[in-house]
Amino acid sequence: MIFPEEDVKRIWKQLKKFPNVVAFDNDFQPRIKNGQVVPNTKVFRIYVSKKLPKSQLAPEDVLPQYLFYKINVDSTLEHVETDVVEIGVVKALVDDPKKKYRPVKAGVSACHVNCTACTLTGFFRDKDTGQLYIGLNNHCGALENKASIGDLWIQPSPYDGGTVNDAIARLHHFVEVKFNDFKCPFRNAFHRVYKFIKRDASLNKVDISFGTPLNNDFEVSCLNIPTAFGSYREPNVGDKVQKNGRTTGLTIEGEVVSTSWTGTVQYSRGIATFTDCILIHKQGFSTGGDSGSPIFDMDGNWVGVLFAGSDEYTIACKLLNIMKEGNVTIVTNIDNFNKKVKKRKRS
Repeated sequence: MIFPEEDVKRIWKQLKKFPNVVAFDNDFQPRIKNGQVVPNTKVFRIYVSKKLPKSQLAPEDVLPQYLFYKINVDSTLEHVETDVVEIGVVKALVDDPKKKYRPVKAGVSACHVNCTACTLTGFFRDKDTGQLYIGLNNHCGALENKASIGDLWIQPSPYDGGTVNDAIARLHHFVEVKFNDFKCPFRNAFHRVYKFIKRDASLNKVDISFGTPLNNDFEVSCLNIPTAFGSYREPNVGDKVQKNGRTTGLTIEGEVVSTSWTGTVQYSRGIATFTDCILIHKQGFSTGGDSGSPIFDMDGNWVGVLFAGSDEYTIACKLLNIMKEGNVTIVTNIDNFNKKVKKRKRS
């Protein structure tokens, strides 16, 4: 007996008022006892996140012993016993970004071998040579300009157990982050003189570096976002966006509140000023270790690359600026590209 939709709505409206109720079956099922189905029984099964003894509940919070479901011709009600089953908190199941992934994909833990923990951005091609690159933020893959070309990138990051045995790429080139002030007092004094002479405003648009893959064991996809990299588009204020990052995993429906953000960002070496960036609002959308996460709209179109943020706001580079300053194009054609990769691996 499957309950009609109007009955399902009516029953759920009543049940959701009780503490810890998270679900019910919309037909009668066998009783569950000690985790096992009891044959030849028929109950109305209600699922709770935590099953509490009656002594800990107010009388009005105790679930009914019976479900009354039908009026007979003699005006009596048929009923069936309820069965309360503890199911825990029901969550969407997502893969852990901190694990080792082969093939390598975006949205997972990855960074320079001497960094701490960041997120792999995605895949690019050199505009001149067609060379394939893996992307990471500059501060993740080039250590805020201090890394050497050829340094190893690993997946997962060192904080997640990665070692040189987990190498996936070597640093090929990066867009320099220009600092306004350095934490080192001697370097800062020299830099102030340099800025005065050169009249250098030191504005940045991107935080990005590029690495050459060590093999073909990768795919152009993003963990937990199956529609990712389908295409690219410029974001608009009001757009809802999503990302998968090393630390906070999958977060959805952040809101783009600016596409022309200019402001200062604190790094371990000093302070840098960025301009023409995307500002996203949502509490908990990102945190430390999510740097490098690709940002997508809710249809999976790539709109930016996360590199900084605060408790309530996330800041991302625009892809057009990354392509221009990195001399790259973005790889978005998932199916065709991945088929080519698999074919090369077999040959």
